[in-house]
Amino acid sequence: MRIKFRRGGQRKFLNLVVVKLNVVSLRGILQFGFDVKYSTLKNYYNESRLLPEEFFDDLCEVSGIDKSDLEFEYLSENWGRVKGGKLGKRGFNIRDYLSAIKDFFLGKIPYSFLVSIRDKSKIAEIVFESRDFEKFTEFLYSFFDDKVLVENRLKHENKHHEINLKYGVSSKFILRSYVRNGKKVYRPAVLSTSNSLMSRWSLKKHWDYFYEQTSMSDASDTDREINKVLLEVREFVEGKNDPTCALRKYPSG
Repeated sequence: MRIKFRRGGQRKFLNLVVVKLNVVSLRGILQFGFDVKYSTLKNYYNESRLLPEEFFDDLCEVSGIDKSDLEFEYLSENWGRVKGGKLGKRGFNIRDYLSAIKDFFLGKIPYSFLVSIRDKSKIAEIVFESRDFEKFTEFLYSFFDDKVLVENRLKHENKHHEINLKYGVSSKFILRSYVRNGKKVYRPAVLSTSNSLMSRWSLKKHWDYFYEQTSMSDASDTDREINKVLLEVREFVEGKNDPTCALRKYPSG
């Protein structure tokens, strides 16, 4: 897939990436480990070539740009237009996971199966882990050069951790690594470690928990997709006429 902006839009996007990453020039983008030649990057900047979807996603992620704020469309490699947005990346089969979430809340699969789908989708090596936020913070600042990016990621992951505390869910802070385009890429995350506890929750409590975890203003694209599925499930359940349905009492707001 390729990304198509309006005329001049691709150059504006790359200029925004330069600003967000706090680098002095277009070349500075490459210091973040992208497997792209500078000559190719200049072609993207001159708009003589369209950005590949994978590279576009990486640029948005590392610079903290919300794709929903951008105007663009997806084109297939043979320039056929594709309707709709991207749902999967980095081997994370989001379609399967979203389908499993819907099936879980409709009572078709157990929680253990949902967890197996999630864990199977996130094959990565854990470089560092700690249940102590201060130790995790200290490690990230020593590991990454971009202090602003670290600060933003820490704020985001701590929100997830605070929601876990609210629901009595144990969790740990981790730094994952995985190989992409022949290079290692690193991502901080919060890993829940209370699956046995959560397997005993009611469907309503699961829904509340999932909804809070995916409703942040700076939610990832994956979390936004999960949030949409949760709202679809709630709308479906509220339309049922069965007062004994275990899913009836979802929050209305």
